[in-house]
Amino acid sequence: MYDLTVLVVAQDGGATAGVTVSLTLAGETIIQNTTGSNGILVFRDLPKGQYVIVVSDQSQTVRSTVDLSQNASSKIQFSPAPSSWVTQSLDWILLGAAVGGLLGYGEFYRRKHPYKEEPLEYLNSLTSGGFHDGDVVLIEGDTGAGKTTICEELAYKSLQSGNPVAYLTYDKPESTRQQMKAFHWDTFEYEQKQQFQLVGCELTKTLGEERGLGVLENFYDTTALDLTISTALFQLSNEKPVVLVDSAYQLVERARLNGLANMVFDTSTRIKKMKGKFFIAVSKTDSKSGLAELEAAVDSIITLDTTTAEGQMFTQLTVKKMRGRKFDNRPVKIKIHPGRGMMFLVPKTAKHKHVPTTFESLVKQGKS
Repeated sequence: MYDLTVLVVAQDGGATAGVTVSLTLAGETIIQNTTGSNGILVFRDLPKGQYVIVVSDQSQTVRSTVDLSQNASSKIQFSPAPSSWVTQSLDWILLGAAVGGLLGYGEFYRRKHPYKEEPLEYLNSLTSGGFHDGDVVLIEGDTGAGKTTICEELAYKSLQSGNPVAYLTYDKPESTRQQMKAFHWDTFEYEQKQQFQLVGCELTKTLGEERGLGVLENFYDTTALDLTISTALFQLSNEKPVVLVDSAYQLVERARLNGLANMVFDTSTRIKKMKGKFFIAVSKTDSKSGLAELEAAVDSIITLDTTTAEGQMFTQLTVKKMRGRKFDNRPVKIKIHPGRGMMFLVPKTAKHKHVPTTFESLVKQGKS
């Protein structure tokens, strides 16, 4: 978890107090407050990700982007509101009242709130009922789009559904635990029961330094990775395990392509025999040849794309591939909700076929 300090100054360099500062993550405002008398506002205990800082008052809006992977600070220059801000506010209030009277409150509300929020289980309706036993799923995404969040939520909800989980992270294992706790996904109980194995794939640690299987030192050695996954599966229950590798950008960049394909094939073969599932998260900036190799080897592909429309940045999820099955490939907006995880923003006029939204149908009960 990280702290972010925002300093807002006027054009003359003086501190600007009382302006509104919002933090947006994956297209959704997650926290909002106003600067103090010194122009400073501190946001604490934020999960890692790419944030948009929005500073606004009645006269203008200023945006700045920060990629939060450590404690950071941001200085933003801002012009104070003109003296006519009261008149401008009154104009907007009168306009809102007029529109509300013409359209009726219900229609006015629908236009202001065109989406309904659906949890991760909504993915069932896009994938014809969820992933099947033995599926290998590739999660591709831009930096900060939510790959890690969806992996962590898949891991925790799999544990809740009774599936043992092996989670290989290219972040520090303890950082992964803390990020999951921030969403109220505490894995301590499952680790104690050896239902959750957490492996850190980085060069800077030594084996056994942290809880779990320790650290895979040669993260781009696919043979070592294959053995580590085998060890994790051996220590877990044999009933429908879920394996997640997040985020394997270093592996895709540096591993030999034939070794990468063989690792995916060997792991998927074991997973299929155990009726489990295998998720691999990679950055879309990875080696194109490596990505093409992975895309050909997997059963399903989900993409997370960060885009901008009408001055607003948001993320959308698209199902790109479901081997041998029908699926809905229309992009759907998503947001990361603190304490709730990934939420789909579904247009209220959308007519997706209804699929029962239990998480077990997403990761556990699919037919092989």
